[in-house]
Amino acid sequence: QNNGVATTSATTYSYNGGRYYFNTPFDRKFAGFASTTATDAAGHVTKTFYHQGNTSDSTHGEYSDHASKIGKSYRVEKYDNANNLYAKTIQKWESYNLGAHRDFVKLTRTTDSAYDGDSDHADKAEEYAYSDANGNLTQKVEWGRVTGSDDGTFSDTGSDKFTTAISYAASTTPYIIAHPSMETITDQSAVKVKESKYYYDSLANGSVDKGNETKREFWKVSSTYIDIEHTYNAYGLATQEKDPRDKATNFTYQSA
Repeated sequence: QNNGVATTSATTYSYNGGRYYFNTPFDRKFAGFASTTATDAAGHVTKTFYHQGNTSDSTHGEYSDHASKIGKSYRVEKYDNANNLYAKTIQKWESYNLGAHRDFVKLTRTTDSAYDGDSDHADKAEEYAYSDANGNLTQKVEWGRVTGSDDGTFSDTGSDKFTTAISYAASTTPYIIAHPSMETITDQSAVKVKESKYYYDSLANGSVDKGNETKREFWKVSSTYIDIEHTYNAYGLATQEKDPRDKATNFTYQSA
């Protein structure tokens, strides 16, 4: 890479454990590499480890390896130029069989560890839940500070957990399935701290027809919400936006 002012830097790569996945003559493919190593010009190293559809290195965070997970990264390690580990991310991938040789592969947990050049580390973690029917994220749990293990598991250590629950609008038109209708965040004690409601196509909350967001409400206190509103033309272009004080910004478009 050249930055245009006579400074050139190079990144080198190495690859380990190349594998060809073979199940049947009709189910076979290159399964990539077990790990790759990238070293930048300053000597900083990033090692990435991948699923290959064979055995599971569960000790280092590879969860229940399967052909559907081929190419998914389950572990990333970052080192300085003296080979001191400074950051580590372990990702848990699960698969749900949909039938007809199809699988829904989903990231269900991420554990991050930060180091300062020695063996002790500070950890945080998140977990995710999905609808297996359509792949929508339905819940995210931010655990905050945890005590993490090298296999990606962890134990909670504080009271900084936040849970986001997401529901989605129902559509009378096929295939509109990923528009959220409500997001609610609760704290460690299950007390609501934030909530947003989404409205589409001037319909009631929980319904969607075309997918134009016409109003978004933000929880203020008790049963009080503030909102922003949008109006659209026949082409789906926003013609007006109203802020929480009901002040309008209007948009006009040049005709072709």
